[in-house]
Amino acid sequence: ADGLSDEQLALRVGAIREAFEECGVLLARSRGETALLTPERLATLGPRYRQGLDRGEICIADMLEAEDLVLACDQLLPFAHWITPSFMPKRFDTYFYLAPAPAEQVALHDGREMVDSVWIRPADALADAAAGTRTLVPATLLNVEKLGRSPDLTAALARARSERVVTVEPQLVERADGAWLQIPAEAGYSVTEFAVPTSK
Repeated sequence: ADGLSDEQLALRVGAIREAFEECGVLLARSRGETALLTPERLATLGPRYRQGLDRGEICIADMLEAEDLVLACDQLLPFAHWITPSFMPKRFDTYFYLAPAPAEQVALHDGREMVDSVWIRPADALADAAAGTRTLVPATLLNVEKLGRSPDLTAALARARSERVVTVEPQLVERADGAWLQIPAEAGYSVTEFAVPTSK
């Protein structure tokens, strides 16, 4: 985490914690090691800590201290930053990161916040969304589309290193053809506006 501000460090810790709690993937190392945790070591941590983290009974620092682990914040690359439009009754300020999946760690949803686990190519996720068989909210849809511009992991990580993350807070515009949300062109998405999603 050298060179990260306190805010950026906290965001990465939060991202790693959420991935572990909800998906069972943990970007961490045993103290003094350079390699990420093995699947065998991870298998001992999930049953002991995931539910406690979810329930707020422990914090990630408790687990790290008890297990002599350090988080691999260096594995995360900033990819996007979205803030929910101001007119929404419930708002989110969300940072998206890219990271290589640790070798041989198996993602397993928690069954509460995450109810399915699937490895899928961006193009397939977009095709499913277009067919109506997978629901993607606009921020996710546009980020999956942006990720899909890279042919593989190496290219995606290189692109994330070279591009500046522009904060996106969609702005509401009322027009004759309906309500639209506009986003900054410099954020690098394929569109600069989209229709306000309607609930089904």
